Amino acid sequence: MLKNNILDNAENKISLIDNEVKEILEKYSDKSIEYFLNLIVFPSLDDSEYGIKKQKLYGFCQKDNKNYIKTGNLAGFIRLDNKLDFRIKSRFGGEKDYFLQYMICKVFNVNITNLAYAVSKSDELSVMALLFLPAYIMKAYRKGLFRSYKCFKRNDDKVRGAIDVARHIRQNPLFNGKIAYTSREYSYDNHITQLLRHAIEYARTLEIGKSLLSHNLELAKALQEIECATPSYAIQRRNEIINTNKKPFSHPYYSEYADLQKLCLMILRQKGIDFTCNGSENIQGIIFNTSWLWEEYLYSVIKPLGFKHPNNRKKLGKIDVFKTPNDFCEFHYYPDFYKENIVLDAKYKELDKNIKDNEKFTKDFEKMLIYMFLLKTKKGVFVYPSKDKKINEAKLNGYGEDLCVYSFLIPQNSENLSDFCSSMEEEEKKLINFING
Repeated sequence: MLKNNILDNAENKISLIDNEVKEILEKYSDKSIEYFLNLIVFPSLDDSEYGIKKQKLYGFCQKDNKNYIKTGNLAGFIRLDNKLDFRIKSRFGGEKDYFLQYMICKVFNVNITNLAYAVSKSDELSVMALLFLPAYIMKAYRKGLFRSYKCFKRNDDKVRGAIDVARHIRQNPLFNGKIAYTSREYSYDNHITQLLRHAIEYARTLEIGKSLLSHNLELAKALQEIECATPSYAIQRRNEIINTNKKPFSHPYYSEYADLQKLCLMILRQKGIDFTCNGSENIQGIIFNTSWLWEEYLYSVIKPLGFKHPNNRKKLGKIDVFKTPNDFCEFHYYPDFYKENIVLDAKYKELDKNIKDNEKFTKDFEKMLIYMFLLKTKKGVFVYPSKDKKINEAKLNGYGEDLCVYSFLIPQNSENLSDFCSSMEEEEKKLINFING
């Protein structure tokens, strides 16, 4: 397998040198995210606020007679055709890009030391899939174990299905009170729960898997129920179970199992199990919209300070423009974070470059003024990741509030992950002190 290929979205392009890599990448160039059925995407594809569904994973371009590949506002871990592994870096992460791993661990409450150790033993996509397994199990389990219809061939005196005449004659040549029949009944022991059981049993063979699956009592209860629901589990059937899950899962009620199915397939394929599919089923991966990831990371830092974090997708925490909204004047906004006297806006772009001439920033600035007016706050702060430390602050006309552009310094030259984490914790303290000050 071709591993450790990196697409760096710091400059949105890399030079293609390896022809084999180029050939594989060309196969799926200019496809939108919704084409790749086996990708797990954060936030979800239906989150219209970030518009990730129509984004291109990557595309080709030429500059100075050289071939380049462009990436958008995405980062993550991809496997193409079970041959090529690559990582799309965060644009502010530097050469080793500890920043992406750090944000993922903060947002999803994962021990980053365990992650670093596991990555040193295996590829990043395999480790990431294992890291998300407990959370996805619990998300699906809270909805309930998946049930589906299953055919049973029975031979007893309690007929509750279609009689199988040929089998009845074969199994009951003399009358013995039994009748051979086939019944179709709901069962928890189906291709989805079997796939989940195989992924769990495989994870338990790994050191990091054992640690992750012994996380808490609620998870232990869920795992016990899954084991009880799959009495026909046999490790020898693993290839068969994987092949029965080739078709992407779709169910109006058990929608949580769709990403869980993708995740289990990613985990099981690390065992050397492989099969050829057509189209986008040959692509696996975990992809993050970096704007969303940066916003959620910042929330993990400032949440203890009492900030509210409205959710546009779920229509939670909206700020109404009018005191008595009606059909004529129902306008509302969703600031990123706010509490008494301060509103924060997370921006995953370099705001210290050409702010005056940046039309997009002008729109962000106008929105910030609206937030500050509606919430009656004394300070509005844009927070963005940066390679240099800089704070621009100015007084506004009108009520004289403060508007600030705060650069959150991302360490670029850390010798190892431990140094990077220490530096990031220092920057987090500086941000908290700035907000409290």
